[in-house]
Parts: sequence; structure tokens; C-alpha cells
Amino acid sequence: ASYLNDERFLILPEALEISYHNLERVISEYKNTMRAWNDFIKKLEKWGG
Repeated sequence: ASYLNDERFLILPEALEISYHNLERVISEYKNTMRAWNDFIKKLEKWGG
């Protein structure tokens, strides 16, 4: 942080821990979003869009 003169780098270990803790939930949300998107595209194609 001091080498790059940017204190934001000091929070990286905490950010990594929080991200890892939430990884399973985020992956689940991503999969749900992709499923909904694919369903939307199929319906759109069915309607001739």
C-alpha cells in the first residue's frame, strides 16, 4: 500500500475473505440469473423476436 501510495490495498485481505465467504451464494445467484436469461431467450425466439 505504501509502495503504490494507495491505502485501498490494505483492505484486500478482508475483501478476499468476504468474497470467499459469499462465493457459494454468488454462484447460485449467477446460475439462477443464467437460467432465467435462457428461459427469456427461448420465449423471445418462440414469439418470433
